Amino acid sequence: MIGTVLMDLSKAFDSLPHELLLAKLSAYGFDRRSIILIGSYLSNRKQRTKVGSELSLWLDIIIGVPQGSVLGPLLFNIFINDLMYITQYSSICNFADDNTIYCCNNNILDLNNTLRNEVLVFLEWFENNQLVANPDKFQLMYLGYRLNNFDTLPKISLSHVEIKPKTSVKLLGVTLDNKLNFNEHVNNICKVASQNTNCLARIRNYIDVKHSRLLYNAYIKSVFGYAPLIWMFCQKSSYKKIESVQKRALRLVFLEHEKPFNEILELYKEKSIHSMHLILLATEIFKIYLNLNPTFMSSLFLQKEVFYNLRNSNLLNIPKVNSSKYGTHSVFFQGCIFWNSLPDSVKNLKSVEIFKKVLKTINFRCSCHLCK
Repeated sequence: MIGTVLMDLSKAFDSLPHELLLAKLSAYGFDRRSIILIGSYLSNRKQRTKVGSELSLWLDIIIGVPQGSVLGPLLFNIFINDLMYITQYSSICNFADDNTIYCCNNNILDLNNTLRNEVLVFLEWFENNQLVANPDKFQLMYLGYRLNNFDTLPKISLSHVEIKPKTSVKLLGVTLDNKLNFNEHVNNICKVASQNTNCLARIRNYIDVKHSRLLYNAYIKSVFGYAPLIWMFCQKSSYKKIESVQKRALRLVFLEHEKPFNEILELYKEKSIHSMHLILLATEIFKIYLNLNPTFMSSLFLQKEVFYNLRNSNLLNIPKVNSSKYGTHSVFFQGCIFWNSLPDSVKNLKSVEIFKKVLKTINFRCSCHLCK
């Protein structure tokens, strides 16, 4: 089983101590002139607050990096980089100030103890580096553990707070549940898209098709376009909800309430949400062939060695799986199947933009559980 803790920092970008940041830059090999330049960039900044027409006094900014700047996230990543080396018995996933640790163990009590010890190490690092951790907002979740009574799962007890396990957590805008079926995430995004569709319905009689389509793309279709590679092969019942929202939205945009949904898609050159996700998945695999994706993506999609002059080349190895839930219904398995089904004329293209344009114009087939 797997245990994970999602850690929260309060105002992380606004809390970086300048002197410690410059010291870390020096330790990483920045020369003296570069450090002086960055120190000058960070110093002598001021801020004040405006409420109505009233302005507060100017105050000096003595900590933090400018948010919304190009250098801000880079300096923060450099500052927090040595955090990656303090884990002893767990692994860490990091994106800016979102830090998630996880580890595996067959014994849930040993797993809980390991996570607690690792959290204490991280809290000490945060304190030593003058960052403010917020243990009250830490999230704990166990995956792969079958238990009828969820309340008996062990908590992580710290000095002043107790971190209780949850059945789902939200990480970077995606709701992850302890069964990894993504039902809760799909329900959440369908709710948002449905609410936006209701808003479009109220004003549809006052705008034309062009502007309706713009609103559909911006506020409805885009909701289903966030991180779909994580959850796109969800349960079929969940996908039916996505399809239902899209059907209602497109019928509203084009005022087509009688025609079958497939005819509407074909007539107005629209793609189903699932087809959009497949195009994105194929594009990410295509980028692997062009060495445009990180190494971990390449390890998921391994190229098949072909010893004969076959009609279809550029094939991927179909991974061996033991189950449907975490095997044949997974992105890496279905991604390989879908990629191998594409014609060589598409897979041998040399540009990502051309690849996406061509893929949008052809009728491709998908053999996943959502299409059966």
